[in-house]
Amino acid sequence: MKKVIGLLAVFAVVISLAGCQKTPDTPVVIGKNYEQMMKLALSGQQTDAPVAEQVKAPERYTLDSPLKNAVGNLEVSLDAAVIVPDTSKMTTARVSRHSFTLEECAKYVEVLFGGQKTYSGQLSVAKPALQKRIDKARKELQEAIEQKDEKMQELCQATLEKYAKEMASYGEGDGLVEAPVAFTVYKDNYNEEKLYLVSDGSDGIYRSLRITNHDAFRTYELLYNVSGDGYSGTTELYSMTAASELHFGTEMIGDPDELPDLIKSEADAVSDADRMLADLGIRDFRVKNTDTVFGDIHGEIRKAYRLSYTRVLNGASFNYNYNDVDSGMAVDDGKGGKAPVWGTEELNFIVTDEGVVQLEMLNPLNIDETVTEYTKMKDFESIMDIFRRMILIVYANVPEGEVRKIRIERIELGLMRVLEPDSLDSGVIIPVWDFYGPSGETYLTINAIDGSTIDRTAGY
Repeated sequence: MKKVIGLLAVFAVVISLAGCQKTPDTPVVIGKNYEQMMKLALSGQQTDAPVAEQVKAPERYTLDSPLKNAVGNLEVSLDAAVIVPDTSKMTTARVSRHSFTLEECAKYVEVLFGGQKTYSGQLSVAKPALQKRIDKARKELQEAIEQKDEKMQELCQATLEKYAKEMASYGEGDGLVEAPVAFTVYKDNYNEEKLYLVSDGSDGIYRSLRITNHDAFRTYELLYNVSGDGYSGTTELYSMTAASELHFGTEMIGDPDELPDLIKSEADAVSDADRMLADLGIRDFRVKNTDTVFGDIHGEIRKAYRLSYTRVLNGASFNYNYNDVDSGMAVDDGKGGKAPVWGTEELNFIVTDEGVVQLEMLNPLNIDETVTEYTKMKDFESIMDIFRRMILIVYANVPEGEVRKIRIERIELGLMRVLEPDSLDSGVIIPVWDFYGPSGETYLTINAIDGSTIDRTAGY
């Protein structure tokens, strides 16, 4: 389950703390300077040396003793594997938001629907739901008649008349109205573009594909579902490895140990997802995080694999993070107002023994320009010096009477998209170091170029 950790308030504390201290020889808080960062990035030299050699990174790094703050209520231990891409290149590139095109949608429908006819998903799903509301209103009307409640009778009658007009707008039939691959523009929702298609299930497979472009909210989403028992939406699935999710999921739907184990191997599940991506023509992605999950999948409580893919550039992939930002959140627009953020690019699969049952693609990127393939980066020891200083400042706000213990078990060099100055629509891919805890949460992200601390929630 994705967790979004707000660090904006924490960074206000960082600035205030830094402002009260004497400026050290090595700054505790590295200022963000976009132009200087880009100059540093471009100062790298072409080389065939592996990245691990370039930054002098060990395979493992351990602190002899925990880091502690002055008052003793914050303790940070670190015994971590150091993960570095097996490549000689770390790319810096300019990127922009990508809207799904009609040409892409036609390709996706061709592959995912396998030649089946397409029908209006809005009608196919909405009409049966409307019929249920009509049946309920009729029942309430009959009860009002029996109780001689005239006001309730009038209300129910008006509701039925409203529903009758809505049903008439759908036309005749059972709601399956053939529809082409095309976007519908919803002007009353800030010109949202939406494509929503389903198959008729005549081959025993119910397919649904929903694609949305929403410029006003900076939201770009694709959701594909396949089921053998009707049209399905997203479901809440719980991790088998994350203790908090396992506990909550068990409380909600029962003990996963009592569910049948998956027959399909994790490797075969990845092969299923890789094959679908190849068929769709989606390249430059690879699986980054795999997890066994359990939950209600198309009306049946069962286990499945959840696979998260990230983009790859010249052999280096984006780091996977639970606390990356979601579309729809709002940030300060720099002009005294709020603006929706640019959500993180995501590509996720749910795979069962039958194969892929869900594909989710969020906020795809356009790679507009490669700035350099050989980004100049700080050496690993310099990054660790910044970590030792910053981790105690970023998490300094421990509630009175409490003690917080942080454990770092993985340090990874990868890629991340950050925002360009004064823009919420264009960005730059840069190398970053992420410091992960036991459950995969990111406690700190450090810019590998200039050593500045990055707030993943804000996107810079």
